[in-house]
Amino acid sequence: NWEDWEDIMETNPMLEWTSYLSTVTYVIYMRLDKPELPFGDVRVRQALNMAIDRQAIKDEYYGGNAVIFHYPIVPVVDFMDMYTPLEELPESVRERYEYHPDKAKQLLAEAGYPNGFKTSLICTSSAVDLLSIVKAYWEAIGVELELEPKEVPVWSSTILGKRHKEMAYTYTGCSAPYKMNDFKPGNPQNNSMVDDQRCIDAYAEVCKYYPLELAKTNQIIKEVSQYITEQAWVVDLPHSYSYVVWWPWVKGFQGESSVGYYANYNYMTFTWIDEELKKEMGY
Repeated sequence: NWEDWEDIMETNPMLEWTSYLSTVTYVIYMRLDKPELPFGDVRVRQALNMAIDRQAIKDEYYGGNAVIFHYPIVPVVDFMDMYTPLEELPESVRERYEYHPDKAKQLLAEAGYPNGFKTSLICTSSAVDLLSIVKAYWEAIGVELELEPKEVPVWSSTILGKRHKEMAYTYTGCSAPYKMNDFKPGNPQNNSMVDDQRCIDAYAEVCKYYPLELAKTNQIIKEVSQYITEQAWVVDLPHSYSYVVWWPWVKGFQGESSVGYYANYNYMTFTWIDEELKKEMGY
């Protein structure tokens, strides 16, 4: 992470390094399949998003080493034909990623929650620090959040079994946007229990063209992603950069972790050790 990277580079300035955005991101999912919960109302979902100062989290929690807008498409090179920058989206969508606690209170009142409500969120203990910030922001608009940290096996099995009561903080794999896993009814990754006809239709269209007509597929994903962003089915917090460091004598390596979709370790085939440089550097 960025803090470890800063410490390592301070003591080992000769190291090579690179940064990247992982396509595995963490978001807060809200169950949409329980009528007794408030999350079926888009105004509630928008309010929960507007109540969080993402810029402050990016600057103060991540030291600026994060991006604010990354869901459902992570802004990496491979996906830019599907990604729409936040500044190009309608003002109503951009507003969701800005800090508007007064507007959040207004939306809650319009949705029938003038005094807020209570809710719970299952997470791992490692996420408590970050989610405590969210908890404080939500308390300011009257939403009382109970954090439920669990051991990883319990957390994982609960979410996979769709036994989380209200909200869940967990990862989502965005490495294959064409699959639309977060938005397909019955998919294990659909932790908000989204059942939306526009998403279903979009996936059916994708299946017609992928992978032979990528331009057409990318356009479908780009358009439906804007719609997904408008629905605010998750609370997506800033996504931090990850860092890779390596010794200068490791040649043929630029920080990659794989070369190809399923070939996790084949990058090792192209690396080699410059023994003379290693000796010159005292190792």
